[in-house]
Amino acid sequence: MSKFSLNIIPFHGGESKHENRLTIDGQVAEDMVAFSLCGTGSTKFSLVSKGWGGTNSEELLAHIPLEQLSELFCSIHIDIDPKIGEIFGFIELVFEACKDDLPIGAVFWPSIQFSDWAGPFSLPVLSEEIRVRIEAGVTEPLSFCLKQPNNNVTGFGIAVPFKGNITTLRELIEFYRPTVAKLLEVCVRSVLAEMKRDSLVTFFEFPRAVRTACQQYLLYFVQFLADLGIDADAELKEDAQRILFSVTPRDDSEALERIQEALQAFLNIPGSSEFNDYAATTHDIAGQQLAANVMHLQSQLALARAIDQAKSATIEMLQLTNFQYRQMMLVQSPTALSSLPNSLGGTPEREDLIEGIIAVTPLKGKGFEINLPKILRLLKRRLR
Repeated sequence: MSKFSLNIIPFHGGESKHENRLTIDGQVAEDMVAFSLCGTGSTKFSLVSKGWGGTNSEELLAHIPLEQLSELFCSIHIDIDPKIGEIFGFIELVFEACKDDLPIGAVFWPSIQFSDWAGPFSLPVLSEEIRVRIEAGVTEPLSFCLKQPNNNVTGFGIAVPFKGNITTLRELIEFYRPTVAKLLEVCVRSVLAEMKRDSLVTFFEFPRAVRTACQQYLLYFVQFLADLGIDADAELKEDAQRILFSVTPRDDSEALERIQEALQAFLNIPGSSEFNDYAATTHDIAGQQLAANVMHLQSQLALARAIDQAKSATIEMLQLTNFQYRQMMLVQSPTALSSLPNSLGGTPEREDLIEGIIAVTPLKGKGFEINLPKILRLLKRRLR
């Protein structure tokens, strides 16, 4: 196998005096940065992709012999294209045991930023499932590793050994891709199988100042559904800065679309300037309790706005939909996930989704027309 001409040249525009560039056959690899490892006892470099994915670093190094790369670098951390299972988008080659106590070989790392993750389960849950299966010995020669102790959010990886018959980066990735993809698929299926089927899952990111009040209001949604004649259970989980809210109908025949539209109406009620006027005319305990919950939330949002107006652009609108991050439906098969936008455009004509109460319209904005008086008339507390 022919060798390439690899050189490290100083880069004076970098943020660190140890930042350099790699040249391959005289051409500068602009997408990668080489750092000298001063203080580690190694005379080699660490090569990394610039930014958070989206580079062609894999393509540049694809056919360079691993042995030649190991002569110049102690580690290489670059993008994978395409990703493995839409999660593992980085690979790190470790040629010397001088970095983060990682094993000699290659490590596949997630390329998902936590703030962009919109799965119906948390990344720590997925990483734990991967760890358990690997350590059970059913996926040799894979091993589980953490970039930092106790950081299993996006800091978990799947390590694989170098093999004598694999001579290039491209060969290594393609050799292990099916194994890693299969493990990921099995783990995702297992995690989803532990979740409730036929559920509506919504993610929220609430400002800290109103997080508790917003969570309390969300939990009232089950009673709101019951007063509309829909029996369901709800679960609320907090994972770092994100809230996962799932709703599961007790009756399998209940369409998730109806619950989704009811939730959309429920989230928009606190921002309605007309709601309080309508609520004053209802005498049923269901309507009165809804009004009490709405007013409590409105008071908390208004207080947060008054305390810090400069940082309350979304709070000022008194709309929980401003905090809605993403929504998914988990239906039938645990792998049958379909992402839904926060706002539904609907058909060109008016279409009732909960008859007479909520309709998708061709209006711009959220695209919802909510009949508040009829909601309040239909809310009935059913004695059990």
